[in-house]
Amino acid sequence: LTQQEDGGASIHFFEILSEPNEIIMLQNDPKLKNKISSNDNQTSNFIVLNMGEKPTAGYKIGIESVLETDKNIIITVKESSPESSSVVSPVFTNPYCIVKVNSKKEILIK
Repeated sequence: LTQQEDGGASIHFFEILSEPNEIIMLQNDPKLKNKISSNDNQTSNFIVLNMGEKPTAGYKIGIESVLETDKNIIITVKESSPESSSVVSPVFTNPYCIVKVNSKKEILIK
């Protein structure tokens, strides 16, 4: 739904949101406005990926792959750092990503 280089939490964590009250919290986020319907809490789960505070711009977090099995959804997370040769702003950033999974199966994050 969104992948941002700044605006996430200051600690590194992954969270699966599946309860209606958690999904309402996402619906109130201006970056996600009109991307989440009221029926999504019955058919989908959401994942919040926070990379934590980083010392420069250029860091990213997202999804590398998704595999659906009979029992679950396996999601592989990809974290990227700026290349050592690139020029980046020396500002603190908090990269994050929010993903919608169109399934209510158990989610495993790698």
